[in-house]
Amino acid sequence: MARVLIVDDEETVLETLRILVECDGHEVIGVTDGSKAIDIIRDDPMLDLVLTDLRMSPVSGMDVMREAKKIKPDLRIIVISAFCDTQTIGEAQNLGCTTYLKKPFNISQVQEAIKSALS
Repeated sequence: MARVLIVDDEETVLETLRILVECDGHEVIGVTDGSKAIDIIRDDPMLDLVLTDLRMSPVSGMDVMREAKKIKPDLRIIVISAFCDTQTIGEAQNLGCTTYLKKPFNISQVQEAIKSALS
């Protein structure tokens, strides 16, 4: 199965996603800090996928995506965010986001997005 990094500054969302992704058989690394996420992306050669929130401080999900694409251009990224205006979605897609899901998310949407990103 895949190695998945989940980045969300809300502990409850992070844990919910962790359980969901692990139940599908994937290995999960979960962090609440964007700068830690960037370090993991840089240091983990086995990483397959990143699920990230956008609105985090001081390092945002956009910053995580920007750095991820510099470090590993082929890394697949899914955004899960409460902020879904067209400008934000467009910027995320330009940074390589494969799927953009709105919070509150549906479990089957997340599972399908992960399956699609990894196929």
